[in-house]
Order: sequence, then C-alpha cells, then structure tokens
Amino acid sequence: MKLPNTLIFFGAGATASLGFPTTDEQERFLKSLIMEDSIKSRLQNYDNLSDEALNDFDRTLKLLFDGDGKETEFEAYKIREKAIKDFEGEIKKILGRRMFGSDLLVQLNRYFNTYVFPYYDWLAFKSIYRDFAETSDTVKLHHILSVISKALLENIALPTRELFSKDESNIFPVYINYKQRLEGALRVYKLLVFKLFKHKIRKANYKNFDLYRKFFKETFDISIDFGLLKEGKNMLLLEKILSHH
Repeated sequence: MKLPNTLIFFGAGATASLGFPTTDEQERFLKSLIMEDSIKSRLQNYDNLSDEALNDFDRTLKLLFDGDGKETEFEAYKIREKAIKDFEGEIKKILGRRMFGSDLLVQLNRYFNTYVFPYYDWLAFKSIYRDFAETSDTVKLHHILSVISKALLENIALPTRELFSKDESNIFPVYINYKQRLEGALRVYKLLVFKLFKHKIRKANYKNFDLYRKFFKETFDISIDFGLLKEGKNMLLLEKILSHH
C-alpha cells in the first residue's frame, strides 16, 4: 500500500473545536493580568472563569509577589506574607496538623524565597510584557516571547521600569532582567497558560473528542503498516487520556 502525497496540519483548529483557549485567548488573558488594579478586578476582564479558577489565579499571583494592586514593594511583601500564611493553613487542613512541626511557616517562607520566586519570576514577565506592549498596539505575545528567548540566546539583560509606582522616587526605578530572571519569566508564562488550560478543560467540548479519536485511529491504521507508530504506544496513550475525561 502506498501513502498519498498528503500533508496534514493538526493544530489550532482542534484547540478551538474542543473548547480550549486559543493563542488569541491566551494573549487576552495574560494582558488582563499585567494591569495595575487588584488581581480579581483584572481576572474579571477575562470571561468564563469559574470561581475555583479565580481563586486559584488570585492565590498564585499573590504568592508570586504580584502585590494585588498595591503601590509599594513593602505592601506587596505583606500581601505575599499573608498568602504564604494562608497556604500553610491549607496544607495543615488537608494533611493534618500533626504531620508538621511549629516551624512549617518558616520552612514555607524559606522554600518560596529560595526556589519558587526565582524559578517563576512573575515580576520579570509582567514588567517586560507591560513595557513592550506599551510601545505599540501591534505588539503581540509571540513577539514578547521571541524577544525574551533572543535575549537569553545572546546573553543580553532587558531593563524594564519599576512596577510599584510609589517606589520610583525612593529606589533605582529599573528592573534588570538578566538570564535567571528571563528564564523565570518564560517559566511563569508556561505555568499560567497551563493553569488556564487546566481550568478550561473541565468545560471542554468532549463531544468532539470522538471526531479526533476517529482521526487518530484512521491515521494509526494507515501508519502502522509503515512502522511509523511502533507497537501502538501512541494510540494507547491517546485512548487512555481520552477515556479519563
């Protein structure tokens, strides 16, 4: 059997058809997050988020030192401190207080300061996105991600303006986004988009999954004769994913 000379593109059409956020929706969501008002006010600019999703993003951004609309780093620090304290309470509620010593809050603060904040640098992403988006209405998310990736490749730091407006007169009003911060900016972008998909998948159009299941099955049946899909592992993985919706 000979395969026809046909090239199949499988991508954004499936995203929209299944009810997942397209690239344009992701961009609209992230643009709403870089605004200056409270986190929940920003989230209300993006439609169709459940209360669970609103609370998830609100807590996540507070933990990542967003500041929730505050104008100084000190106020933002207090917001983050409370978010970590609330997080401690949730851990104890879920796993039981007896599993932890009295120094859990100290351990959590050390963990967030040492690992979480440098790894997921929300302030770097927010400041870079804001500064570049303000230069032109034609600037898109993929342009900004390309600039960050190019700066990493060329080992270039990106300076951006201070995010906390009341601090501008007291400290050097520039962020220097060096390699570690640029990497953290890309990671936090992936984290937030992943969370958006996580919440949207619960409202996905599962009726259309059968259409794509059929497409993969027919592609599999054609390709297996040519050894393109070994032992059916890819198809089995797809079946497992789709069967757990």
